[in-house]
Amino acid sequence: GIAAKRSDDQRRVGKYRKTVQQQELIIQKLEGLLEAAMKDVRRAKAQETELGGLRSQLDKAQADATTAKAEAERQRDSIKDAVQDAPAFASEEQVKLLMRAERAERRSAAIEEEMTEMARSN
Repeated sequence: GIAAKRSDDQRRVGKYRKTVQQQELIIQKLEGLLEAAMKDVRRAKAQETELGGLRSQLDKAQADATTAKAEAERQRDSIKDAVQDAPAFASEEQVKLLMRAERAERRSAAIEEEMTEMARSN
């Protein structure tokens, strides 16, 4: 009768409540996973922007290295020409030019090394 039907209804309501509680737990876990995924996406976008900046710096460093290397080679060639045309003893100007060319070559090598390190780290 009525008591049996009420008992069945109470069991069903109990099952429904338990199901709702389980679903709420699952929803909370999914929300946590979604929030973690969104943080990862935001972090990845920030890193992508930073990577773009680093790529720009690397491109500029490569261009600077190429320019410095070309300048060093040009200076070295002009010094070689000056030394060949000069008497056996180098003048003060020739020594200064030679030192300047060597400094430019060292700077070029340093920039190339820095550029290589940046490329390796990215």
